[in-house]
Amino acid sequence: MSGIIEAGMVPTNFPVLTGRTDFDFFGRLIPAKIVGGDLFDIFLLNDNQLFIAISDTLGKGISAALYSVMTRSFIRSIADPTTRPGKMMEALNDFMGLDRESDMFATVLLGKLDLETGEFVYCNAGHPHPIILRNDSREEILSQSHGIPVGVKRGVQFGESSVTLVPGESLIAYTDGVTEQCDEEREFFGTDRLITAIKPLRELPAQDIVNKTLDFLDGFRGKADVHDDIALAVLKFLGK
Repeated sequence: MSGIIEAGMVPTNFPVLTGRTDFDFFGRLIPAKIVGGDLFDIFLLNDNQLFIAISDTLGKGISAALYSVMTRSFIRSIADPTTRPGKMMEALNDFMGLDRESDMFATVLLGKLDLETGEFVYCNAGHPHPIILRNDSREEILSQSHGIPVGVKRGVQFGESSVTLVPGESLIAYTDGVTEQCDEEREFFGTDRLITAIKPLRELPAQDIVNKTLDFLDGFRGKADVHDDIALAVLKFLGK
């Protein structure tokens, strides 16, 4: 049931915005059998600003899935072109922390991409660090963190960072179900293997990057169970 709830809350029709040639986006969610909580979302704030969010609720089953739905709904209600991502995260954190009888919380990445300049301004609340596939054959890990996961403690202040993409470069966002997937020997997939998987894919469309990376992950996993939700999203900046 949690997988059904989650699958209904992430984009499944691509392209997500028809007629746009300034970006390419694709994402997939693979729910585990008993663990719920991964979601991603993308939408335009105005004609030149694209908003992306990815979150991972640390909990299980229906409760975690519903917590994730609340997270997504609140993010959508407060996202706007003028509010900085850190301030959005503060509002989200205070809202999700209202019910302290719950022991759940969520790692969240929020970001705004300027589709004219390529500037990406983001806030990371305890989430796995996204990776940029640069045109010069580099892989850049956005290692800045701006606070603890949301819902743990109210009144926390969050900052943000910015980085600039040039046309052709891709942002890779994911949940820890990717890097913490184990093989049959109980070895983690890890960030290094993720970079190995995406490195030769930088010139491909977003959909191919996602699907080929998940094929690589599936080959690594072998016959081991999927023990956690897996979410992987790729945003490729194409420019005006």
